[in-house]
Amino acid sequence: MKKNGLLIFLFLFLFAAPTYAQTPVDACALLDEPDVWAIMSTSLEMHLRQICGRPMPAVAPSPYWSAEPIAALSGKGDDVLVNDRSGDSVSRSTQSECSITVRSSDGLLLAGWNDSTHYTGAAGSSFAGFGISTDGGAVWTDGGAISGGTVGSPLGDPDVNVGSDGTLWFSCMIGTNVSTGLMATKAPVGGGFGQPIIVHTGPSDDKVLMTIDKTGGAYDGNVYLCAVDFNNFFSFNLFCAASSNGATFGAPVSICPSCAAGSYQAPYPTVGPDGTLYVAWVAFNGSNAQIQIAKSTNGGAGFERLTNPMAAFPPSLETQATNYCGRNALNGNIRYMDFPSLAVAPDGVVHLLFSRHGTGADSADIFYVKSSDDGQTWTTPMRINDDQTANDQFFPTIVANPNGVILAYWYDRRDAPSNINYGVYLSRSLDGGDTWLTNVPVSDVLSPPYSGSDTADCYMGDYNKAVADDENLYVIWSDNRLQIGGHPDPDVYFEAVPVCDNAGFQVALDPPAGTYSTEETPLQVTLQITGDDPACVTEGTLYYTTDGSAPDADSPVYDGPISLTADTLLRVRPLTCCGQIRDEVSAQYVFEAPADDDTVNDDDNDDDNADDDAADDDGGDDDDSGSCGC
Repeated sequence: MKKNGLLIFLFLFLFAAPTYAQTPVDACALLDEPDVWAIMSTSLEMHLRQICGRPMPAVAPSPYWSAEPIAALSGKGDDVLVNDRSGDSVSRSTQSECSITVRSSDGLLLAGWNDSTHYTGAAGSSFAGFGISTDGGAVWTDGGAISGGTVGSPLGDPDVNVGSDGTLWFSCMIGTNVSTGLMATKAPVGGGFGQPIIVHTGPSDDKVLMTIDKTGGAYDGNVYLCAVDFNNFFSFNLFCAASSNGATFGAPVSICPSCAAGSYQAPYPTVGPDGTLYVAWVAFNGSNAQIQIAKSTNGGAGFERLTNPMAAFPPSLETQATNYCGRNALNGNIRYMDFPSLAVAPDGVVHLLFSRHGTGADSADIFYVKSSDDGQTWTTPMRINDDQTANDQFFPTIVANPNGVILAYWYDRRDAPSNINYGVYLSRSLDGGDTWLTNVPVSDVLSPPYSGSDTADCYMGDYNKAVADDENLYVIWSDNRLQIGGHPDPDVYFEAVPVCDNAGFQVALDPPAGTYSTEETPLQVTLQITGDDPACVTEGTLYYTTDGSAPDADSPVYDGPISLTADTLLRVRPLTCCGQIRDEVSAQYVFEAPADDDTVNDDDNDDDNADDDAADDDGGDDDDSGSCGC
């Protein structure tokens, strides 16, 4: 069904910014405001239409999902299907908008996603699903629907996390017969998800994401949920609510009370190593967008606005698709908004990834900025997708692992002849974001775009959210490669991608351990890293000691030949380019003095004397006979 009107976002700023406590407008009227409807999530729209008695518009079959054949892509690992498809039906089969976390104590993986399989629209039915893996993601158990208990229906915008004590958390929107709010539910170690905790009641909350403080600082254990409340047509209140006890949440706190009236969406929270809570979001202003950010240093009790990471920029969109969908959209009729993704590295540097319209006909590219001064200044935006095409890159995700490696992945159409199908690509930075390595494919296939009748028109999710530990980036995404009832079936796929490819990683010592003559001192020992990943070969670090002690981060760093002049136990601690510690390498060098010159001469003399004696024996008879003849 083709819609007339919006080719791009057009937002009017007509009113002064109200306080958060303003009486909400009639939630049903939000559906009649094009600028509000254009940026609300599918879950909010679906629920508002249900409680307002206004059915979803009929969805015309997309002409694009069969436009390109599903083609192979050279991803390194195996794509793993996460959800159980056996419960899908022809009319209810969408799993999308994925989030994943890992529990460090036992490696358990928890994933969450939108799931239409369980959602009927009836009171209490759920639009949120989850899965568990206990073997690093090789096998997943679909946990079914998240329960709203006696409160309401869990809706979309799922997010997952792990508390400091190992408790699993799941957050999403929740709908009642009069409103849309926020909920969280938790599962203690060894237990299941319990009764939901109501965090806030809108009536029109949207786009909730979660983060947890695990710094060990003053606010360790705090759980933060951040969202937008469309409580006024032209002033969308961004807020966060915090829980310090894991049982109740405090009143919502405005993230940006100084922000002018306008259209805001997708507050993305994360916690820095010192416990600072950062929240970034997108602001729409006429035909442009901005990325904005704020921070809280008091556990979410108040926020300070920081410098905009990205000033006004043209949003990602393709005109024909935007005209069809009635809101910003990309080729293949995928509605799209340039939501930011945010990460803070162990050194406190703030890293931000977002998409925007590229140059010329390039509708969407991935851009990166960082701040090393707590959000006061930002680097010049850097395009990190390295393709030479005008095809789309969208849905960016950024993660900082515990060793400071910065990883990013996104949907990518560089391999699609008609800019229709998409795969997943990844890049990483080993120097804190200053440079980015060659993009590599993650997914094994190019998937067709698809929007099912069980969601809103043109909907294919709004984000993916990932996590990384020392060894792996846990990539999760929604994929439409399989079919059900003659059309694509949106499913959740996963792949554990090594933070670094350490295949073949070794440390060679030249010369090797052994016994050497003191005449060879000083013996120059060189160390060399070898392996399959060129980046790890050039960027690895080797700590060493020569006094027999175990090397650590305070030991000398190898930067040239090591001179040995006496018996030495050389111990080497390899640290890969990604900060991963590898098995220690040790070598014993022993030095022996060469044989003494005098000793050698004495031996020679002894040999000579022996020869003389032998000669005397041979000639004895002659001498004796001669003597007798006298």
